[in-house]
Amino acid sequence: MAYLVPHGTLRMMAVGLDDRPATRPEAARMRELLAAGLRDGAGRDVQSASTYTPGMYASTGELVDLCRVVAAHGGYHSPHHRSYGAGALDAYREMIEVGAAGRLSGAPHPRHD
Repeated sequence: MAYLVPHGTLRMMAVGLDDRPATRPEAARMRELLAAGLRDGAGRDVQSASTYTPGMYASTGELVDLCRVVAAHGGYHSPHHRSYGAGALDAYREMIEVGAAGRLSGAPHPRHD
């Protein structure tokens, strides 16, 4: 069993619940918090929930940025996709894009899909 670093918590700590892109300093803070969590025993994974607040306010680029930190620790991304129904295929494409652009070595590990 391993703990996951939740993207929503990182975002709340750095950005709050605002519906807007993270600023550069906020993005840097999320990367720092993620790296610290990974070093402190949170497994090797970042979990994202782009269907829920505040994760739904994150851009694909923000998730890629965090996945690069995870990749440096040999980890993976455990996403909850951004959309259902008609938007599901685009959401799955985004998960694959985030992993590839984030330089992760394996496929995403989707949550409960």
